[in-house]
Amino acid sequence: MSENENKEQEKVETKNKPKGHKKTIAIVCIIIIVLIAAVVGGYFAYEYVELKQPIEQEWADTYYQYIKGSDEEETENNKIQNHSKISFIEVEKVEDPVMLVDYEKEGKDYTDIYYINDGTVSNVINLDISDVELLYDIQNKQYDWYTYKETETTDTYQKLSDVIFGKDPQIDTNTSEATENNTTNETAEETESTEYTFTKGEEISVDTVDGNKISIPKFDTVFVETEVEVDKVEYNENMTDKELKETIVEGADKYKTEEEILTEEIKNNVTDKENEVIEKQEEMKQAEEEKAKKEEEEMKITAENVQSKIGEHLKWASLVYLGSDYGLPTVYEIKDVTGKVNIPGTKDYMMTEEIVGLKSIQSLNNQIATYLSSNAINKLNSSMWVDYTEGLKEYNGKVYIVRGGIGDGPSIDIKKAKVLSSEKGISKIQLTDINVLGNIPTANITLTVEYNKETKKYMITDAAIQDLY
Repeated sequence: MSENENKEQEKVETKNKPKGHKKTIAIVCIIIIVLIAAVVGGYFAYEYVELKQPIEQEWADTYYQYIKGSDEEETENNKIQNHSKISFIEVEKVEDPVMLVDYEKEGKDYTDIYYINDGTVSNVINLDISDVELLYDIQNKQYDWYTYKETETTDTYQKLSDVIFGKDPQIDTNTSEATENNTTNETAEETESTEYTFTKGEEISVDTVDGNKISIPKFDTVFVETEVEVDKVEYNENMTDKELKETIVEGADKYKTEEEILTEEIKNNVTDKENEVIEKQEEMKQAEEEKAKKEEEEMKITAENVQSKIGEHLKWASLVYLGSDYGLPTVYEIKDVTGKVNIPGTKDYMMTEEIVGLKSIQSLNNQIATYLSSNAINKLNSSMWVDYTEGLKEYNGKVYIVRGGIGDGPSIDIKKAKVLSSEKGISKIQLTDINVLGNIPTANITLTVEYNKETKKYMITDAAIQDLY
């Protein structure tokens, strides 16, 4: 068969095909379109139903609905900060997990707090806190979440449950009316605010007896940092409802209770740190005791050291309280000039001694007045005093002691001072007044001497005179 005959045959066959074939193709296309529409419609229907379905965890759904509604309202007091990170934690006294919203603003980190009260989300925001941390309270042996607020000079920590329950009167709270009523009066009375403020670099330190120093940060005496990192999810205001829901579901799935967070490793690390602090505190306590013991020994007055510790006090005290000339030789040099100086107004039989270096009685008065003022003797009963310038004479720019006879006048031998007691820096010392002429004790003088830790000096704070004749 020729080529032309073949072509003619094909035309005849094509012309003779049934028209129903084209209809079949059209039906198939319609079916495909319907199926596509059904699939797309079903997808959107499924999406609609899914968005209407609550999240499995009721508390997570409550937060989702709140954020979704806040986004629509766009009110500053409720709206979640854009580009923030959301996490959920378990907080004491709060039934449902608390939502933390971390964000950055003007180069600073902030954290806002949201919690559920009677099925409604309440918020505590604008606190200027930069973080929420899980800390271990050493004294109470308890883990708790604390807010952290930082200034240039201080770090402040407050128990998160107290912040939520409004225990701090300075807190700026933007909450619903339900917030004010989220605790009964009884609970409010039982709950005491727990807030700690530490000065930057604040330490507790103790000087040891050998001149070293033991120090510990004050924060470490109160808390142990657990260094727990809570899983967070990213949030932004352009999320679709589906994306927001998925984000909250993811955050809810990452949520862990305190028991789940506190692994054995974390607990062991906290225990090790706590033991280090306790050991350091024991070391500091021992150093304090050793220092106190040494200080007590240094303050203590005995018969052997009474001269070196308070000799000058006793010399002046003998002069001030008794009015005797004893003590002057230890302050000024005494030069015996008996019979060589004829002082007008004195009798020839008077014995005369020059007080070397003293030009006037007034000068002596000034010195003793200064001593009285600086050593608290002026607080004592002035009736105990006698005229300590009696028997002194001025002549030609010099001061002389004029005696009425050999060995006349009182005498106190400071070397024979008796220490009656000495404890905790307070000592009682007894001096005995001896009548030189008859070598007879005439009076006992009891001085109370107190050690001043600031000035490192001994002060005569009281005196009593007992006549023995």
